[in-house]
This record gives sequence, structure tokens and C-alpha cells, in this order.
Amino acid sequence: MLVNDIITRVAIELVDPKMVRWHREDLISYLSDAVSAIAMRRPSLFSKNIRIESNESPINLPDDCFQLLVVDSINDISAQYVLIEKLNQFNPYWRKEKGIPTCWTKHDNETTKFWLYPQPLDVVSISIQYAKTPIVNEDTTIIALPNIFFGALVDFILYRAFSRDSENPTESAKSQLHFQSFILFMNDSQTLKSMKDNVLDYSTIK
Repeated sequence: MLVNDIITRVAIELVDPKMVRWHREDLISYLSDAVSAIAMRRPSLFSKNIRIESNESPINLPDDCFQLLVVDSINDISAQYVLIEKLNQFNPYWRKEKGIPTCWTKHDNETTKFWLYPQPLDVVSISIQYAKTPIVNEDTTIIALPNIFFGALVDFILYRAFSRDSENPTESAKSQLHFQSFILFMNDSQTLKSMKDNVLDYSTIK
């Protein structure tokens, strides 16, 4: 998708084709937030495959990674994921063991590093998939997402644009409508339920 196509569509929806009230740089910033929101919900859309040579464990992923997806193979042999809790329970000294690694593991809160088991004696070749941090700025020309996400991106940008004047009931209503549309597209039922609960709570006489 072309960034210019997205921004032009948003400007038309805002009835601000020359981007006087909502400047282009602001809309680009909202687009960046939209892409980041999608990345957090669908990290596989931003997957990148790399191969790392290492004889250490744990292994830290590159700076452009925001989430490890999977360790595919070690020396071109399928790598097995093992729960770190199981390793800790049945073999508390597993971090000290060395050999030919066949498994990998990580803590739930570890998003950019993982451990090999056993720790490699020699350098091994590791094939990895991770989600690359999306970057959208004034110089970005293409959003590397399927075209089906065009409407969702437009909705998110409109949500942010109308939120700027949220004290105006009309603008606030438009903002919530576009945010709800974005959430529905992303199938985020938990966020949608929370929104409905907040509206219900707000409208309840106390």
C-alpha cells in the first residue's frame, strides 16, 4: 500500500484535502501508531527470517526485533521448543550443560532473546523468525501490509484525528466509531467488550 494513497483518503474523509487543519506530518504520525497497533496484534505480518551463528546461550536478537516468533532449526535440524518451567523443575542445572543443542526455550516476558539447550560446545547455525519493528515516517512510501488492511489503517488515523477535539461531542462520537471499526476488523473482542462496558458504566445512573 502506498502511504500517499492512505493519507489522501484520510484527508478526503476529514474534508480537509489540503491538510490545513490536520497537517500531513500529524497524519503520518497517526499512521505510524496504526501500523504499530496492528504489529502488536498480528506480529507475524512483520516476520523476518535470519540465520545466526553462535556458540552462546542466551542469544539476543537484533535491535530491530520486537518479538521472537520461532526458532526454526539448529544446524538445519528442527528445533524443539521446551517450556522453561519444565527445564527448571526437572533439571535445575540445565544452563550449565553443554553439548549439541536440539531445543530452545525462553521466559514468557523475554521477547527479544532465547536460550539453547544444551548450551552449544561449538558454533551452531540457528534459523530464526522474528517480528521486525515497523518504522513509518515522512520518508516512508510503502506500508508492507496486505491491501485488506487499507480500511483499518484509515479508521485508526481518523480515530486519532477526531480524538484531537474530543471535547466536541460530535468529534468524540466520530472518534469512537472509527476506533470501534478498527477493533472489529482486528477481531479484538476483549478491547471491544471493555469499550462497551465503559459506555454502559458511563450511562448508568449512580
